[in-house]
Amino acid sequence: RLEDWKTKEFWLGLVEHGRKHARAREDALAHYSRLGGYPHCHAPADVPPELLRQQIVGEVITKTIDHDPGHRRHSAAPSTELLRFVFRIACRYAGQAVRPETFAQELRTLTGSPVTPEKVNQALSFLADSLLIMRVNSLEVVGKKQGFPPKLCICDPFVRNGVLQETIPLDPAALAR
Repeated sequence: RLEDWKTKEFWLGLVEHGRKHARAREDALAHYSRLGGYPHCHAPADVPPELLRQQIVGEVITKTIDHDPGHRRHSAAPSTELLRFVFRIACRYAGQAVRPETFAQELRTLTGSPVTPEKVNQALSFLADSLLIMRVNSLEVVGKKQGFPPKLCICDPFVRNGVLQETIPLDPAALAR
């Protein structure tokens, strides 16, 4: 009930619940940090993470980028090549607020072709509509029109690791190691 949220006892009980289940929560975060959230990654225990990464990138990212752009209504579809490059750069900048101009400059340098911030925005919109990324506005700017770009979040840390071929854990204990 919503009324319970207004009481001090509710919040103290929630803190106690968190303490009581801290080990299970930490284990779940460590497992999520290692293998992400796709159920496919949690079924076979004997499959190496590298193979799972390749499967997830192939089955989720590649299929989405290769097959979904043509199905979008209301706008011209970005090229699959641009989508791949933008997604890869988004993986590198995960958790950061990056202006489309930065993406466009990196893409111009990388590909040698003229890429505009508008094209980058279209690609980011497609990736967000496809649930591969999420763009999160800063709390300070919600409701205000200012020039702050949203932070980029990748759909799953395992996907990010697979695309970039590196592992950066979310789990505090693994990060400490």
